[in-house]
Amino acid sequence: MLNDNPEDAFIKYALGMEALAEKDFVEAINYFQQTIQLDPKNEAAYYQLASIYANIDLTDVAKTYAMKGMKIAKEKKLIKIVHEFENFINSL
Repeated sequence: MLNDNPEDAFIKYALGMEALAEKDFVEAINYFQQTIQLDPKNEAAYYQLASIYANIDLTDVAKTYAMKGMKIAKEKKLIKIVHEFENFINSL
């Protein structure tokens, strides 16, 4: 699948989710960062990165990614997602 289109942000995101499910945080971070490189407005990748960093007790990094993702969600007028980011940030 990846060989068909290695520059596909959706595939990178899916691989990140797979790595996350396997608790391979390093690989998941790598794929989510690649997702953002290919699709800088992918708020879901920012959320996943924020979540991973929060889980490994890097709350400052988690907050940075969450703030970036929330800004994108606001630009896209994704109100529910904005609230999810707000709740996430408040929980840190």
